Amino acid sequence: MSDFSLKKAALFGLYTFDRTVREINARARKNFYSGHVKWLY
Repeated sequence: MSDFSLKKAALFGLYTFDRTVREINARARKNFYSGHVKWLY
């Protein structure tokens, strides 16, 4: 494995991880807000 492909793999891993974290955060926030809206009404 060359240095370049190693960097590419690391960047791809970071990108995938970041996207997954964002998706989890967005879903958690949506659940949190919908739960509070249900509780308010």
